[in-house]
Amino acid sequence: MKMELDALLGRIQSAFPDLRFEAARISPTGQDHAVVILDDAWIFRFPRSDEQAAWFPAEVRLLRALAGTSIATPDYRYLAPDGAFGGYPLIRGEEMSLRAVEALSREHQKAILTQLADFLSVLHAMPPNLLTGRDGRQRTNAGWAQQAAAQYVERFRPVVAAHVAPQLVARLDSFHESYLARAWPSEAVIHGDLREAHLLMTPDGARLAGVIDFGDAVVGDPAYDFTMFWMLGDWAPVFAIDRHEGADDGLAERSAWSFARYATSRLALALTGDSRYSADRLAAQLERHLDALGPEAT
Repeated sequence: MKMELDALLGRIQSAFPDLRFEAARISPTGQDHAVVILDDAWIFRFPRSDEQAAWFPAEVRLLRALAGTSIATPDYRYLAPDGAFGGYPLIRGEEMSLRAVEALSREHQKAILTQLADFLSVLHAMPPNLLTGRDGRQRTNAGWAQQAAAQYVERFRPVVAAHVAPQLVARLDSFHESYLARAWPSEAVIHGDLREAHLLMTPDGARLAGVIDFGDAVVGDPAYDFTMFWMLGDWAPVFAIDRHEGADDGLAERSAWSFARYATSRLALALTGDSRYSADRLAAQLERHLDALGPEAT
């Protein structure tokens, strides 16, 4: 890791020779991007693949269009001359914890969901041409359903099948076949990966401090951005969608379908030791959720 850090610091110093800092470390959470933190004050992100690098300028372009919204987003003050990487001031806040949010009063929960609904109303209304890559192609979520179904078969199903009742596994098999066959609109700019790790809370946990990691932003179905809300209960996504300015009649149903896919992946994580989630709770929630989706899902 030190060799990687040294190489990345060399790129920063070459691109920004006047930038001064005393301490540097690599974040262990970077996946598609390597993340370097300088003096616990600046975040520098480096795309790890050619594909991510090709889309990075579009991500920066979107974030600049979002500047000044009600929730803080990364503000790239430093951008390499070739557009290959950049840095922004650290957004102060703690990663959202579902347990912490569940411990809040319903009024506090509604306040957070209202913040998110207002933010998503702005995000989803952004011009889709912001997400145009260097080759002139628009970045869309075409292929996401196929990727999700393949990921279920290859990664999640073996874990789930080893620990839960065969009846639930059979239902999840049927669900993912049906999920693959559904039509998913591609009409709005979406975050694409709106989950706990990318939502930052104020120190008292009562409000959102920021939304980060727009590396998966695409032109796609707004329903994807409401997926995680179902973790708080069936009331939460309905509450947020009711406050979303561009909501269509099928948005809640599509987000419910997306949640069953999401909850399956969280169940697999819980079964492999991720302490953020309860496997028993997720399995029970999935059973209820599949019941609510009806025969078409299973």
